[in-house]
Amino acid sequence: MCVYVHDTESPQSQFLGVVSAPVAGPSGNIDDVVEVVDGTLRVRGWAIDPVSPAAPVEVRLRADNMEVQRGPAGLGRPDVAAVHPEAGPYHGFELYFGAGPGPVTLCLDAITPRGEVQLTCVHVEVP
Repeated sequence: MCVYVHDTESPQSQFLGVVSAPVAGPSGNIDDVVEVVDGTLRVRGWAIDPVSPAAPVEVRLRADNMEVQRGPAGLGRPDVAAVHPEAGPYHGFELYFGAGPGPVTLCLDAITPRGEVQLTCVHVEVP
């Protein structure tokens, strides 16, 4: 971003320099993980990207650092829209995958044109 100083009493502006301004990255969360049938887990949550707030974000779910599912966060989430009204209501996701019994670490990533961002991780015990 270019920075200038403008004197209100003169038509001249003075260039001060170039500075970088941070852009907020994607955000999201895993809201719940439920076993729906014999080792199949349903993972629900939400994700938004403030650079393209109305567009669904592509999310990737990893289990113990291995990709197990991906898809768009485009399901209705009025609760997310209430907190992020600029994004609209369609930023939820629901993903399914099979897991064996025992502990597993689930991580959610946002996949954007600017790169991949880890949003959150949770630890769960699969019965």
